[in-house]
Amino acid sequence: MALFASGHKIKELLVVPEEGEPIDCRLQSGLISYYEDVSDSSFHWEIDLADTDGRLSFIRSGMSVFITLEHPSLPKGEVIKFDEKYPLVITNIKNIISTAKKEAFTIQCESKPALDNQVTRVYHKYKGQIHSSIKKILTETLEIPQDRLEIEETSNAYNFMGNYKRPFHAIGSLCPKSIPIVSNSKTAGSAGYFFHETLTKFRFASIDNAFNNPSGFEYRYEEGAEGYTEASNFRINNEPQWKTDHDIMAKLRRGQYKSTNWYFNIVDKKPEFLEYTFRDSINKQMKLSNEVENIPFEIDDRPSRIMLSTLDFGALSSAGKLDTPQNQSYYQAQGAARYAALFSQSLNITVPMNTGLHVGLVIKCTFPKINMSKTDHGTAPQSGFYMIRKLSHKFSTGGDFTGLTLVRDSYSRLT
Repeated sequence: MALFASGHKIKELLVVPEEGEPIDCRLQSGLISYYEDVSDSSFHWEIDLADTDGRLSFIRSGMSVFITLEHPSLPKGEVIKFDEKYPLVITNIKNIISTAKKEAFTIQCESKPALDNQVTRVYHKYKGQIHSSIKKILTETLEIPQDRLEIEETSNAYNFMGNYKRPFHAIGSLCPKSIPIVSNSKTAGSAGYFFHETLTKFRFASIDNAFNNPSGFEYRYEEGAEGYTEASNFRINNEPQWKTDHDIMAKLRRGQYKSTNWYFNIVDKKPEFLEYTFRDSINKQMKLSNEVENIPFEIDDRPSRIMLSTLDFGALSSAGKLDTPQNQSYYQAQGAARYAALFSQSLNITVPMNTGLHVGLVIKCTFPKINMSKTDHGTAPQSGFYMIRKLSHKFSTGGDFTGLTLVRDSYSRLT
């Protein structure tokens, strides 16, 4: 096994104008940064360039970028590659330094579908399963190749009009309405999906099945560990930093534990009332990240928020009927609580670069228990499964590292 903290190779880095010869920027490149976010529909690249012969003065936003990278964490024979089939596009140029001797700047790049999304609108009527409609939007409207899609099935159907929304906006509005198929049941899953782009795919995936099928990646934190060796590829490099840990006041304001929901049914013009309790969904429909939920004693006896909303049934069929098999008021309330719960705990760590990681993936982190005696070994309750919310790969001469923002909604049992 090779060392993940170093060893990247830039095999190709070309800036390609619409007319003229490509500009080879391999020798002019510095830090290369790559970003993903589970709530962002597209990824982002930042490439630092510096030059002394003036070639970089011809680089402009809108030009294509072809890049090929090798890294030890990739499967043998595979590379990170963006070429004429699926290029990156320069969307901004920043941090410009220009003198009589040199010039330096940073180019920001996105995938071509991210740009196409800004000039494309969804205006058709879509019928049937939500995942089928999303696949149709991505392939027919944005013309994204099938091999760059990872679309998880949904159990519920939903008819809707595009209403001239941008494609990514339309898909994002469908995420909280989508219910996964869990344990071969169409009613077991809880509302809540994410839509985002990774290095290789556009992913539409549920929260429940992410925790039902965690990855095999496990990272451990060891104090006083030695320098980088092959054994340290899955070691947390920095001291873990928890940004939040179940902010009860914020959750009460959002109505996570218990809420009173007042809906107006725009179809029959009648109000509907629902009292939703988060505890009732746990282990029945909702899959937690770990075994122990953190619901303070008696805090969910009474609702902490009144929510006013309309019931979104989508578009009527040609016969003037609705196609909404699920209980709309229940799932809308549950979806709001589901997203709030997922971000209960937030943790920042840095690990040796692993290009196999992506946002939405669930990994296991292990932290040592505070030893009260020499024989008191085990793991801390902070250990357990986390979902990757944000990710940043840094390719540099000083080393290759991945920064992760992790989230979860519950604790693991103390061992």
